[in-house]
Amino acid sequence: MAYKLTLTASERSAMDWVGGRYAHGNDLFKLLLTNEQWESHSDVTYQIPEHVAWQIGEMGRECNYIWACFSANLAGKLTDLCFEIV
Repeated sequence: MAYKLTLTASERSAMDWVGGRYAHGNDLFKLLLTNEQWESHSDVTYQIPEHVAWQIGEMGRECNYIWACFSANLAGKLTDLCFEIV
């Protein structure tokens, strides 16, 4: 099963800004990494394999789904993804 996550350019920039401060910065970036898409100014929809979704879910649990330094919209997208995992 694959999961979908659409990120705007500003949401991807927020992950870059978080960087190494929290796992949902660099570590999340590494899970989603597609350089040509990451730098795009357009929205990018990622097809996330189940094993990667579980890793993102673990990041969510570790941060109590707060996703520090992210907008409410981005935090909501990530939390929704976490709760979709079966």
